[in-house]
Amino acid sequence: MGLSFYHGATLPDPYKLLLGSGIQNRFIRIESAATLARQDVEELIAAAIKQAGVPLSGSGKGKLVIRSISKKQRPRRKAFG
Repeated sequence: MGLSFYHGATLPDPYKLLLGSGIQNRFIRIESAATLARQDVEELIAAAIKQAGVPLSGSGKGKLVIRSISKKQRPRRKAFG
């Protein structure tokens, strides 16, 4: 499992935790819940929150969209009609 930082390429990373080589996105591997409690990971999360500028809504309302992107997509079935 991983924790992704959308603007991770611009985050300070003195402990070299961030993985990935994209222009913008970086991530860390989460082996267990204990990983999130580590001081270096907490500092990284705090830096990401500080960098974000706009806080997340406290109400928890909104939606999450997860899409699968594949190089080879199967052809769509023809609609009956």
